[in-house]
Amino acid sequence: MHSEVTGRVAADRTVRRTESGRSTGPLDKWRKPRDAIHADVCCPRRPA
Repeated sequence: MHSEVTGRVAADRTVRRTESGRSTGPLDKWRKPRDAIHADVCCPRRPA
C-alpha cells in the first residue's frame, strides 16, 4: 500500500506542476494512473 500511495503522490505532483505551467507533458498520461491508484487505495471494493 505504501508504494501505491507514493506512486499516486508522484503522479499527482506531476499533474499539478503541468497544470500550473511549471512543467510540460501529456496530462492524460499522468491523470489516469493517479485516478486509478486513488480509486484502488482510497475506495477499495469491499467483499460481498
